This record gives sequence, C-alpha cells and structure tokens, in this order.
Amino acid sequence: MNLLYNCVAGSKVASAERQGTFLLRAGTLFDGKGAETQENMDILIQDGRIAGVRPAGGFAVMALPVWDCGDKFVMPGLIEAHVHLSGMYTQEPYRRYFENSDVRLIRALRHAEELLAHGYTTVREMGAKGRGVGIREGIAKGLCHGPRILTAIEFLSPTGGHGDWPILPYSFVKETSMRSILVDGEDACVHAVRLLLREGADVVKIVTATGSMGQPYDRMRFRPCFSQREILAMSGEAHQQNRRIAAHVVGEVGVQNALEGNIDTLEHCFFNYEQHPELLERIAEKGAALVPTISIIKWFGEYEEQNGNRSAAERFYHNARKHGAFVKAAYEAGVPVVCGTDENGMHGAGRCPEEYVSLVEAGLPPWAVLQGATSRAAAVLDIGDDTGTIAEGLRADILVLNRNPLEDISVLCDKKTVSCVLQGS
Repeated sequence: MNLLYNCVAGSKVASAERQGTFLLRAGTLFDGKGAETQENMDILIQDGRIAGVRPAGGFAVMALPVWDCGDKFVMPGLIEAHVHLSGMYTQEPYRRYFENSDVRLIRALRHAEELLAHGYTTVREMGAKGRGVGIREGIAKGLCHGPRILTAIEFLSPTGGHGDWPILPYSFVKETSMRSILVDGEDACVHAVRLLLREGADVVKIVTATGSMGQPYDRMRFRPCFSQREILAMSGEAHQQNRRIAAHVVGEVGVQNALEGNIDTLEHCFFNYEQHPELLERIAEKGAALVPTISIIKWFGEYEEQNGNRSAAERFYHNARKHGAFVKAAYEAGVPVVCGTDENGMHGAGRCPEEYVSLVEAGLPPWAVLQGATSRAAAVLDIGDDTGTIAEGLRADILVLNRNPLEDISVLCDKKTVSCVLQGS
C-alpha cells in the first residue's frame, strides 16, 4: 500500500485513521508487554485503532491493503514521562526567562516536532510556562505536529523553594509565575491544584526539596519545600479529582516527604542511596514509580565542561553514575522505572532517547528499558487502557524502525533509524 504521510523534522509521520482499514505486517514485533519479540505478525488497524494482532496471514480479509514492514522492527510509540516544552534554549538566567514569548512558543512547537520525529507519540509535559494546554490542543486539532500531550501546565513551589528566584524582587517572581506558581499554606496549595485542574492540567507537579544535583555526592545537602501537611493537601486534592501527582524529588528529605505525602511519581529521586538504602525499601513499599532522569544530570555536566568548569563537570558525571546504580537497585527491587529526561531545550531538543542508553549502561536490560518507555510508562501515567502496547482496542501508536533497539539501544538516538511514526486516534 502507498502510505499517506507528512515529513516532520525529517521523519515520516502518518495518521493511522487517514490510512483507512489496513494490515501492518511486522517482521519483528515488540508489543511492549513482555521481554520477547514475535516474528512475522499482522496488525489489523481500523479507524486509527488496533483491531487485532495475529501471525501473518491470520486475518481472512483478502482485499485489505498491506503495509509491508517485513524487514522492520515494530513497537509501540515511545512515551516520554518528563519533558518541558518551554521554548528555552540556554541556561544563562536572563536570556532563559526574558526572551520574547512568541519566539519561545515557536521554539517549543519545533521541540514537539522533534520529539515526534524520534518516535514519541505521547509525552508528559511538566511545565511549559503556561503553554502546555495551548500546545496540547493545537496538536490535537491538527494545527501543528507533535506527540499527544499530557500537561501539568506549571509546577507548584513554596516561597523560597525550588520554583522561586530570589535574585529578583519577590512580587515580580510571584506575579509572573516566572519559574513556577508560588503558593504557601494548605488552603492556597489546594486552591492552586484546583485552579490548574480547572485550566485543563492532566497531572499535578510539585517540589518536595531543592538543591543542586552537582554537589559532592558524599556531602550533599538539600532543603525541604512545602510542609508535610501542604503536600498531603495537594496530593489529596489531586487524587480526589482522579489526577496523579508528581514531585521533583532530591535528597533524602525530599524522598521522605514525597513518600509520606502520597506522591505517585518520584521525578529525579536523586539522593545518596549508599547512605540511605532504607529509603529504597520505603519506595517499594509505597508503590511509587520512579522517573530517574539520569540524562539531565549528564547534560549539566556537559554544560559545565563546555564552559571550562572541569571539576564541576566531573561531579555531575560522578553523580550520574551513582544515580544509575540506585536506579538499577530500584528496578531489581520491583520499583516501576519509567523513562523521562527533563529535556527542556536548553541542552538541545530530540535527545530523550539518550536516557535509554544511560539506563542500559546502569544495568537495566534493554527490553525493560523499552517497557519503561511504552507499557510501563502508560500504566504509571494512567493511560494504559489507551496506548503503550500493541494490543486490540488501543490507539495505533506505532513506531517502525530500520534497526533492532534490543540489540543496540543507542539506535533510537538516530532519527535515521525511524522508518515511520504512526499516530493512532
């Protein structure tokens, strides 16, 4: 069959619904559910959804067009659990926050295109300077190209916390929500959660502690954000409205407060695991999911190295390796590990697949990493009944690759590996 597609950031992207009813014949199929692949499988696609999966020739419908991917690796579309479509491009503070808003929106839309071109059909956007809903709706309405968006709109921080910027007057930072929405006290926290959900947020994001991830590993110090009662108030409101709540978690105090505050996903979760191994047991007991974002720690190291700060760069690289050891231990303890990077444009767009390489280097098997980018991510993000696996009834979010990432996970970093991205409906 002749596939109808658009060229998006150098990759073929096709709407499954636009193709009508057809068979996709997969040479090698990774369905996202298990560790094994299947050979020579047919996927029946109808109205943008998967109508069935059988061995080749198993559908007795003679007249159906066939998209022959017999020499390709076929898998669910990728899911990125922690990204920022904020349109930023530099870590330099003033240019980072005071650039023209329209330029930043255009850059954010280009970022979304780049994600789609790498095979991401769904992303969880964790704060885009208030643009998350607009980008989500623009993509959904076909006004621009990009993955399906789940957005937090903006994250919540207390005064003086991770989302504050004390270099500028408080009134300005608070009124403009420059880095985050600043709230203090249980009532204000609940009101902020309600406001975000009213405005269309799919997930709530807060911070439980603050501090640099480039500190010396054996002497790290992190300061808590929000009281325990404030965290419980926010998580309670989110859960009451059937939304999940994520937290920027750093340091043992951040881990403790997140767990006691009933947080669903631990973003970063960077702390000295060697000094506090008991926290892993608590994470496993609580059933919280881990989005480790090893990539952002490495990218901070790259930034320091590019600016001639070799000692600072080495601290970041060292901490990334230590964090990887914790992630492996968490995986072995049964903690759901979901792929996310904290990619925000400042270190370049389209680098999310580098997280897969870091996870494999840390000791996770490639098939588990791919699950963390598909079915496990979908389950943790509460969209597992809609996407994340190649199974009957789900969206036809499918990634067709020229090479097998189970043999070399790094091939996902190269867009040339992408044969086509199919977006379901």
